[in-house]
Amino acid sequence: MRFFDRDRWVEIWHTIRSNRRRSLATAFGVFWGIFMLVILTSVGAGFSNGILREVSGIAANSVFYWTNTTSKPYQGFRSGRYWGATTSDLQAVRSQVREVEYISPVMWARRTDNNVVFGEKAETFNVVGAEPDYFEINRLNVLQGRSLNAVDNQQQRKVCMIGKEVRDKLFAGTDPVGQVLRVNGLYYRVIGVVEAKSNNVNIGSSPKSTVYISYSVLQQLENRGNKVYNFAVSAHPTADMKQMFAKIETIIRSRNNIAPDDDKALSKFDISAQFQLMNMIFTGINLLVWIVGIGTLLTGIVGVSNIMLVTVRERTREIGVRRALGAKPRTIIGQILSESLLLTALAGLSGLILGVGVMSVVDTITAQASSDGFSFISPLIPFGTAMLSLFIIIAGGILGGMLPAYRAIQIKAIDAIRDE
Repeated sequence: MRFFDRDRWVEIWHTIRSNRRRSLATAFGVFWGIFMLVILTSVGAGFSNGILREVSGIAANSVFYWTNTTSKPYQGFRSGRYWGATTSDLQAVRSQVREVEYISPVMWARRTDNNVVFGEKAETFNVVGAEPDYFEINRLNVLQGRSLNAVDNQQQRKVCMIGKEVRDKLFAGTDPVGQVLRVNGLYYRVIGVVEAKSNNVNIGSSPKSTVYISYSVLQQLENRGNKVYNFAVSAHPTADMKQMFAKIETIIRSRNNIAPDDDKALSKFDISAQFQLMNMIFTGINLLVWIVGIGTLLTGIVGVSNIMLVTVRERTREIGVRRALGAKPRTIIGQILSESLLLTALAGLSGLILGVGVMSVVDTITAQASSDGFSFISPLIPFGTAMLSLFIIIAGGILGGMLPAYRAIQIKAIDAIRDE
């Protein structure tokens, strides 16, 4: 029996059209199952994309450390001692902990009113000192000019990057790159304008209202010596975060006479844990979506199977005549499976196409809102998910026709011909 036998498919189509209402009622279950699967998966993808955009400005495998007073006496030092790590401690971490990809000290300058001045305009903004690695962890979009680099830090150049809000308030249409800005009483040349990659997730201060200068410069101005009270670290994508934490904290504690079990002396904010939590939530949502969608689809497939059983019962005499004329079991099975597959495929593809179409319209409507900070982006199912849905449709059609096909080949020719 040929699969692409035109007469066979014409006959199948005639059978479906002859029972139009029954066929439509049966197909609706499959249609609705695929349609809801596409809609729910797309909505989940839209929120997932939106949330991931909001946190895209922070490296996923990152952690922020800061020092506190000690809570336990150790090696002759009393508890309650205020301490700070050193730049050499960070160099030791960089060289000894292979899991570390980027590490940078970070410092916030003392903030005073109207501390940033250009010409006759003065505004109050945050001033942050950091090394270039910091901008690989807390990522920024460079709108104009360039970012701070290692040479700026090594040579203690009096240069700065400014946030978008700083540019808009102080320069008002003037290109700020190359201009001289007074920050906390000292003059810096503007080398770049930046903004946050994430609108709602920031560490320490909002980049749009911040002036960034080299850490070495701010360290000297604040008279900190080589002390580091805050630093950020990011790991390689495949690194074991817990192992990295243990190594970093062991090095820092041992070099600064901190008790190994004094967890309060060195605090951290683990960004990677937040990302893991989000991934678990997204996985749970996707699993729930697939359970609901597949459950609805299976209900439709059961309906197809039941209707095909009724069809086999109604066509008992026809099947008997075919068997009496020499039709092989595989011919009967192919006829039933093809009818089930066609009915399921038409319904499933209709649900898939309509679902994608509806979400394409939603994507167009929400595109502007997404650009304004709304956390719902590209609510469309991935190509792989669409292909998986297509496979489920085909498998469902075959599954729905297996039992009716088995019942059909159990019919004996003589009994079928006698059937009333």
